[in-house]
Amino acid sequence: MKLVQFLFRFSVAIVTFLPRILILIITVFFATGCSTEPATTLECSVLIDVTNSNVITHSLEHVNTADIKKLLNIKNNGTNHKVIYRQSLIEETFLNKHHEFILQPPPTFFKGNFYNYKSKLNTFLKNIDSVLTTAKNDKSGRVASSVYIPMVRQLRKLSASKNDENILVIFSDLIENTDFLSFLDETDNRGERMLKQLVRNPKSIEKILQEEMPMPNDLQGIKVYLIHDASTATERYFKPLLKLYEKMLTKRGAIVISSANL
Repeated sequence: MKLVQFLFRFSVAIVTFLPRILILIITVFFATGCSTEPATTLECSVLIDVTNSNVITHSLEHVNTADIKKLLNIKNNGTNHKVIYRQSLIEETFLNKHHEFILQPPPTFFKGNFYNYKSKLNTFLKNIDSVLTTAKNDKSGRVASSVYIPMVRQLRKLSASKNDENILVIFSDLIENTDFLSFLDETDNRGERMLKQLVRNPKSIEKILQEEMPMPNDLQGIKVYLIHDASTATERYFKPLLKLYEKMLTKRGAIVISSANL
């Protein structure tokens, strides 16, 4: 008799609280799986200098996937936003060997497959690791190149985008060696004269750069990482060029971070 009474009371309790439980479950499902807010987008462009002045003095050992992963705000289980990763080498053709990988945001409860997302995440990270390793192993070197031109090209893309977050990373000593501006030209001591001009009158060098390719006026919120572990051979070029680029970028609204590693 007591067992019958217990089962009866238990059944009544289930019937009483079942609607509340169902409502709670449905609320949680809709809150996590049916959000109307679109996922945010983070776009990151990475430029790696493989010209002679940078390869000879720096082995680029600080370029690694772990740091890039942290920069993209990707944890072991992925990220909540869409990620666009673009990488190019700085060569004598200004910008070459272009790679682009896109990681879509994780699926919601009602849409998509979480196992499939994990697979796509692993592929995305493997692709980044592959192109980074290739860049680090590129020891061929190039004689002439521009750092400024590819930097401005990427800044134009980022400034024109509708992304929520834009990042540009440049692994380079920043040394220009082109027809319009060269700090390494030994003809009539041209390179040394341009370096002295950069130190004494940086605005004149800025004018030369702007005439070749104007930097976008609105770089508001774009993060620019200038990464180089300056050696004795490159420090006298890197420091004044870094100072010039910091001024050019920050006055347009960019956030500049300079360090020896990412």
